Amino acid sequence: MRSVPTFCPDRALHIFASLFHCDPVSLSLAVLIVPACLQAVQPGQVWRAAVLCLAALAAVLALSPAVAAVAIGVIAALDREACPAVWSVPALLLGVLFPAQTCVVLALLPVLFWSVLVRLRDGAPGGAFPAVMAILAVSLVWHAPGSVPAELVAGLGAGVIGLVVWSVLGAFRPGDLGLFRPVLLMVLVMAAQAEGLAVCSRIALEAALLDLSLLVLTAALGVRFPVLAVLRLPFPPLPGLVVLWLGIHAALGMAAGVEGWSVLGVAVSLLLGLLSLSDILVVGRVLRAWQGAVPGISVLLIGAASLLLPALVFGMASPLLHFMGRERVWPVWRTGGGDGA
Repeated sequence: MRSVPTFCPDRALHIFASLFHCDPVSLSLAVLIVPACLQAVQPGQVWRAAVLCLAALAAVLALSPAVAAVAIGVIAALDREACPAVWSVPALLLGVLFPAQTCVVLALLPVLFWSVLVRLRDGAPGGAFPAVMAILAVSLVWHAPGSVPAELVAGLGAGVIGLVVWSVLGAFRPGDLGLFRPVLLMVLVMAAQAEGLAVCSRIALEAALLDLSLLVLTAALGVRFPVLAVLRLPFPPLPGLVVLWLGIHAALGMAAGVEGWSVLGVAVSLLLGLLSLSDILVVGRVLRAWQGAVPGISVLLIGAASLLLPALVFGMASPLLHFMGRERVWPVWRTGGGDGA
């Protein structure tokens, strides 16, 4: 008598886990990818957004470095101001041959952020989908446990300072440097985990998730409501201040609790402040390009997001934050903000 094959959920889950990252952080980043890709939706070019979404999901979730590299290459090909092939092709090949290495992660960041940091001929910043690129950069750091956090901080700091000096010497405004902030916060997450500081790790992750959520919100609704960009500003009661506050507390917590991070933690705090100041330039550029009256619905959205967005983000990510810190983080007033170091 022939046996009838039956579907085994455990076997299916095992196959899925052997092909894709199934940890809570990777799944959370994958959830953010879908609304972030709405920025690429254009009349008659829905396929572009679909390809972007599938490639970004593959880059975030795929265990294979080759699949992730191909996905990043596809995303770069969709951007009109992509990184030159003389840099992107060797960087992607290194990502396949030597994945999760510090130098490779730093080499792949220009591939993602090139179009966001260059200047177009009309003086406007480049970058077709900056929110997607920021999520991919955070995913690169998270999936590189063998990297050295101190070296990543040094590389990111050197890159930011170099871009600022280049813009000053060239007498033009830099690109959206604030996109480096969630990457820097994820480096803090990795460093705190390596040192066994669960609270600092969770605080940095709170800031990174909120920062990415702000980028996704402005990407999804920014075409219709450009004024929502003000939510990134580091002023009370805007969520941008919460991101800066949590990030500084996590960095100073590392400076106070980890030997060798005393100077580095203070430097990260200053770098976070510099990136938040750069948001003022970006938001000012968006508001000048708007050149119209601010509708009442935009004011209501800004007020509602300022009051509710941090609570919603931390509430929806409560299982993930509990996974990182082993503490209750809901209701929102239980969310930790550091030790005030």
